[in-house]
Amino acid sequence: MKHTSNLKLKKPDYSDKPDIKDINDNMEIIDKAVIGKEPKITKKSGFNLNKSDSVSSTSTSTLATSKAVKTVNDKFVRIDNVRQYKAQISLSTKYSVGEREGSVVFDTLDENNGGFYNASYPTRLTIPNGLGIKRVIVIAKCSTSGSSGTQIVKKNGTKTIYNNSSGKTITTAPINVVGGEYFELQQYSGTSPHNVYSGTFLRIEVVE
Repeated sequence: MKHTSNLKLKKPDYSDKPDIKDINDNMEIIDKAVIGKEPKITKKSGFNLNKSDSVSSTSTSTLATSKAVKTVNDKFVRIDNVRQYKAQISLSTKYSVGEREGSVVFDTLDENNGGFYNASYPTRLTIPNGLGIKRVIVIAKCSTSGSSGTQIVKKNGTKTIYNNSSGKTITTAPINVVGGEYFELQQYSGTSPHNVYSGTFLRIEVVE
């Protein structure tokens, strides 16, 4: 009868008479050999890598903890939640801007998901408080007779965010915001007063 090289388990030959004792003896040897033993785990296996709560690490030799995973998940859940907020106001009839550079007074509320619009301030869309909105894009267009003049998106009445020739749709890059800040669409012309027409609109969409 032959035996295995490591545990010396019995290996009956075809000519040996079958004996249940040989099987039981092998079972006992195996049972004793595995007591207190665990499979060998190497560093590359992933089971004993260093752990980290960081959500910005680029390491390939570190495992993210459940806290790190939850942080990332919570961020994306929050972004999904705030992206539902958006608003748009527009102009349905001709409006006369009384200054060479003046804010458009809108007469139509097209969408107001989140509470950006206040009828007391018909020239603006305001970032609502308490919704956790951090960044938005502004889309706007000022329709005029011809392409004369300049359309300007302003933040809080003073800061120019974007400007180009009237009649073209403006889409800004993402803008950092906090609650209470507001945006307006202004039309500049060399004459005063001057007109803007239906098709003029101001829109805010939440990015983050």
